[in-house]
Amino acid sequence: MTKILVIEDETMIRESIVDTLEFAEYETAAASNGVEGVKLAKKFEPDLVLCDVMMPELDGHGVLLELSQLPKLSHVPFIFLTAKASHDDIRRGMSLGADDYLTKPFSATELLEAIKTRLDRHSQLQKYNLQQMEYVRQYINLTLPHELRTPLSGIMGYLYMLETGFEDMDAETIRDMLSKIKNSSNRLSHLVENYVAYSQIKLIQNDPELTEKIRNFSKLPDIMDLVSQIAETTAFEADRLNDLRIEIEPATVHIFYDHAKKLLSEIFSNAFKFSEKETLVEINARVEGSRYVISVSNHGRGMTQEQIDNINVNNQFERETYEQQGAGLGLVISKHIVEIYEGDLIIESEPDAITSVHIVLQLDS
Repeated sequence: MTKILVIEDETMIRESIVDTLEFAEYETAAASNGVEGVKLAKKFEPDLVLCDVMMPELDGHGVLLELSQLPKLSHVPFIFLTAKASHDDIRRGMSLGADDYLTKPFSATELLEAIKTRLDRHSQLQKYNLQQMEYVRQYINLTLPHELRTPLSGIMGYLYMLETGFEDMDAETIRDMLSKIKNSSNRLSHLVENYVAYSQIKLIQNDPELTEKIRNFSKLPDIMDLVSQIAETTAFEADRLNDLRIEIEPATVHIFYDHAKKLLSEIFSNAFKFSEKETLVEINARVEGSRYVISVSNHGRGMTQEQIDNINVNNQFERETYEQQGAGLGLVISKHIVEIYEGDLIIESEPDAITSVHIVLQLDS
């Protein structure tokens, strides 16, 4: 039986809601304030929470924040009950993770419909999550022999050589092996990170409500600082600070910090990875109307139009495409990130001449 927790400080409203839910054959528990509600939630482990916003001791926003910190309850559908539902109230609640608002007074039909909608949506997301987990599991099984075992084999091989023969090695040989172990470890770490990033981004894209929340509440006011920081860090790690040229305009754009960091890191890294030392990598970020465009250009081996077009065919992680491009999963993830924010990723390339990647994001109006 589906379990619903009701947190409401007005006795008559609380009892009326409980009666309605029990008549509809839901298992219920009720609390008269936020503090009691959080304690009860931990024991009851509800499938959905109905919570008043204005309450003494701990208000509804506080309850939602407390429950969001608990692994077992962080994804439970949460519906606010409120006599006042201004735009600012809704914005604040949604930014904390609320799923819906019911404005008092509401009818039994409205209550039950809201509950059914949220429970159905939650069930669909759970099914999709399981499908995505199965897909990722299958893909990892298919790619493990090459994509994961290659760096792992390098790590294990060099460790074995060090373990069995380090007494006869000079310091330079040992340092060289440790450097190769580090490189293989970084490759393996980046690969795992990209698998996780891809899975998380696909979950967002396939949840229209979550995508809409992210678009509405994401804001990065220091995009100029982030572009500069990641560009300089990437150039330094490639030992190519002298090859970097930056020209950046300040702006506030619609994107979460973590997504922006991942996006920029992948594109900037490719620019240095696929061009030779002592050739320029130019990064220009500018405002163009309602958009913010970050252009990254390098003089390297480039991509053919077929390879660029194949980035769009990304639902199955085409391994052959990755090997042709050499840029791997990073470009696919980058494209998905900008699409979440209604942006674009445009690639222009002349093989063995110049490649430019244009990241288009929406400005905060």
